[in-house]
Amino acid sequence: MHGFIGVHIGAGNHSEGLSREYKRLCRSACRVGVSTLLSGGTSVDAVMGATVALEASDLTNAGYGSNLNINGSVEVDAGVMEGETLAFGGVGAAPGMCHPVVIASELCKIQSKGFVAPSGLVAPSLLVGSGATKWAEISGLSHALSSSLISEKAKRQYHRNKRKLQPFRKDEDFEMVQPPCSEDRLDTVGVVAMDAEGRVSAACSSGGIALKQPGRVGQAAIFGAGCWAENCGARGPGDGFQKESIAVCTTGCGEYLVRTGLAQQLAQAVQFCDDIATVRLHSAFTEKFLRSPLLRLVDETGRLAGAIVLRGIGTAEKVEFLWAHSTKTMCIGYMVAAPESKPKSHMSRLPVGFTPGSKVNVEGINLNLNSELG
Repeated sequence: MHGFIGVHIGAGNHSEGLSREYKRLCRSACRVGVSTLLSGGTSVDAVMGATVALEASDLTNAGYGSNLNINGSVEVDAGVMEGETLAFGGVGAAPGMCHPVVIASELCKIQSKGFVAPSGLVAPSLLVGSGATKWAEISGLSHALSSSLISEKAKRQYHRNKRKLQPFRKDEDFEMVQPPCSEDRLDTVGVVAMDAEGRVSAACSSGGIALKQPGRVGQAAIFGAGCWAENCGARGPGDGFQKESIAVCTTGCGEYLVRTGLAQQLAQAVQFCDDIATVRLHSAFTEKFLRSPLLRLVDETGRLAGAIVLRGIGTAEKVEFLWAHSTKTMCIGYMVAAPESKPKSHMSRLPVGFTPGSKVNVEGINLNLNSELG
């Protein structure tokens, strides 16, 4: 049984002292996802399971341990996309959710069955705020909810950030304007997976940027911005070309990822790539994000982002797994779905001499799953 899973725990400025723990967490999440695949689960099940493992750790800015908003509370975002039907489900600015990816996954599954619910009403694809929490309760997903989401680490960071925060102007409509992005806590989590049938899915989950406005929704919950998954079919007439599948997750300053629709842009850039995929990804990340005219009012210090990309070629036979980031660091992990397989992890770093936001670093691997399985 073939398949693959790749994870990230954000692009930012990861502590050197916690590097081993970050990489260990990536490997642990990979094992959860692969276990799901080996037990017959779909790629949607796998990305959900691996993301739940990441949300449970206070090392990440997702679920338990998320960044606190300006009022000192947690509101989370998550999104899941399935490549076979192009279905998407998301939750945004949701309070009281330790595992928002579970709700996003359920919404995605409902969407994959059609846009109309059994009641005859149009099924939702995105739920926000208390409405998302209420829907989870009545849908029997209370295991994804919790009244305790604030970790000691997040609390300490909140008080430190409040002390450093310069006074913002008062506004007639808002208590404060949005604080600037910082790469200290951009560690949104994301997972991409391909199952034995070659179907791909992607998931992302985030607590949002530090000291955000209550009600603010980031890229994780937005279609095409936080994640993208697509079983592209065969290129060209008939069946003369191999099928391809693409799954992408992004991380970074959500406002800019939403504006550029980065996940979908990167997915389209590497589809049916005849040349080296890392070159194509580097070009797309540079042109569609770092140099995007949509971000002409944003200086380099704000152009902070990262992405993982899974490209499946054939039916669960060959994969390319790529990662890219314009921040100092990005931690990733990956694993082939096989009983004897072992997960691998890596802390990617921006080359010495480049400042965050000025350049994108791209790395990747190519795997023939038949060879990997011996």
